[in-house]
Amino acid sequence: MIFVRAEDPGGDMKSIAALLWQAGVGYYPTQVNMLKAEDAKQFSGYLFMRTPGGFNLNWDEFELTLIVGDSQMNRSQPVKLPLTFDPAANQVIPEDWQEAATHQIAPLMFAIESSWFYNRLP
Repeated sequence: MIFVRAEDPGGDMKSIAALLWQAGVGYYPTQVNMLKAEDAKQFSGYLFMRTPGGFNLNWDEFELTLIVGDSQMNRSQPVKLPLTFDPAANQVIPEDWQEAATHQIAPLMFAIESSWFYNRLP
């Protein structure tokens, strides 16, 4: 889970754009998720990603950039987050994010592959 909070005094947030970069692969196509009407003024929740089974992603380097947009075409400053994948890890939700863990904002549907898949010899 990727926890996120945002607020807009104008109350017209519309979307979250997500850009995923992977070392050795580059950028995946940008995803734009529309926000629910009740999240237009402020929200605290999480985004989630499905990851492929069978490929070892824990050696790959990822960076996720999130940008919130409103109906006036204003955009937030980009927030860049390093991502790691470890199938043996258990995510511990910090106390400050307990309530956010109950509010799903959107899925991120990137078709992630291990960099090994892209960089192997023919």
